[in-house]
Amino acid sequence: MYLLDGNSSAGNILKDIGSLRTFPHEVERGIFVKSINLSILEALNTSTQEAELGLFQFGDDFRSSISSRQKVKYCLNNGIKVFFRHLSNDEDDVEQGLSCIDNIAKQGGKIIVQLPVDNDKIKKRIQGFSGVEDIDNLKGDIDRYGCTQSAIIGLCNYIINNSNINNVVVVGHKGFVGKGVYEGLQKIFPNIKVFGLDKKESTYKEEEYEIISQADLIVSTASEIINLPRILKSGVSIVDCGLIRGEKGIKGSVNIDIFSTKCNFITPVPGGLGPLEMVYLVSKVKNITLAKMNDLLIKNIAFNKEKV
Repeated sequence: MYLLDGNSSAGNILKDIGSLRTFPHEVERGIFVKSINLSILEALNTSTQEAELGLFQFGDDFRSSISSRQKVKYCLNNGIKVFFRHLSNDEDDVEQGLSCIDNIAKQGGKIIVQLPVDNDKIKKRIQGFSGVEDIDNLKGDIDRYGCTQSAIIGLCNYIINNSNINNVVVVGHKGFVGKGVYEGLQKIFPNIKVFGLDKKESTYKEEEYEIISQADLIVSTASEIINLPRILKSGVSIVDCGLIRGEKGIKGSVNIDIFSTKCNFITPVPGGLGPLEMVYLVSKVKNITLAKMNDLLIKNIAFNKEKV
């Protein structure tokens, strides 16, 4: 049984690949998206050969329900057996859903459970079931990057390897996602720098402005709006993984309309990192599945040798 924490934006699993946009190099986008798509299909097909894939969505968020139905459609279109069940926060509905998940887990079925942000009770119950794998770093161990951090680091690594990148800056590096991204990128790009958002724009020192103005790649993990386009150099790439919740839904920390006049590449929020997070999530499922199959094979070989 595989548990996906809806608290991370890996909840965008199986989101439409077309949501990834770049400015203005559409050719590079096409190559990049194609490579993601192939990885998704390979990972999904490998991880679901032996059992059905179950998707459970808890909570009353209508948009989340629609998103999950799109995921089911994606699976069916690619020949993957899948069932879906959306559960409200009604106590009886939740109990029935938990019972169903427990039964499937005992039978060895593969399940992805998306959890509401504030329901720790359901999370603890599910984690108590047999066979649950912590594949999205629910324990918060910074040495085992979750799918969100892995997706961000993977995308940045792609940009660094395929562009003329000399200076990388992480904005908002103190939170859980930001810290993991910063530490992961340090291994790829040792000269990475950070830019804090903890003061008014007018109080930044000249050397701090120099850091952001010379950046070739900016990674924003901030949960507040960045107002820096006037000091950015032309052709900068921005990976926006900031998350700001408002009355009109979720948005990132970078205003695409304003920043795109200077930028070469921007990931939109929501949806920009969704496809990549899905790749890392399902790849973890695939690796766990293959490892278990390999262990079983070794045990069978050893058992047969003993019989001989």
